Amino acid sequence: MDLTKELAKIKKKEIVLILSDEKKYLDTNLKVLKSLANELKEKGIYVTVNRPFESLQSLLMENKINTKNIFFIDAITLTISGQAKEVPNCMFINSPNSLTELGIALGEAFNAMKQKEDRFIFFDSLSTLLIYNQSKSVSKFAHFLTGKMREWKIKGVLISLQKNTDERLIAQVSQFCDRIIEVK
Repeated sequence: MDLTKELAKIKKKEIVLILSDEKKYLDTNLKVLKSLANELKEKGIYVTVNRPFESLQSLLMENKINTKNIFFIDAITLTISGQAKEVPNCMFINSPNSLTELGIALGEAFNAMKQKEDRFIFFDSLSTLLIYNQSKSVSKFAHFLTGKMREWKIKGVLISLQKNTDERLIAQVSQFCDRIIEVK
């Protein structure tokens, strides 16, 4: 399966769950972002529960991914360091287990977008949320998130590790998505 071709097929307003092998996880994320930000030139929101904003920003710059049109919601920096430098294109929330705060941050970020068309939400990652939350809470949050994506009529990409992720969670989240892409 050619991931680049699969990414090009994602339609506006479509919600896609990408299940990645752990060895290809980082490469998958970079390809998805390169497709959305560089090739399709879409603007969006990147929710990170994996990598702190500063580290993520450096990684994306190294890989020549245009971040000018991406707003970041960072749910991990404050958990790791307890503090964050204020930056204009990033909102820091307390912790990956603050799902209500994360939902509010997403609403604020979406409402702050001037143009609503050709937008996306990229969520990295459902499997990491399971470290901080129970499977049932993550499933409820994924249902809330995909519901908001549909209400806002924007493209959504949810990423998760394929292995070692609660199979029931993947089955439930799959129901909320339009398509599943498996990267092995």
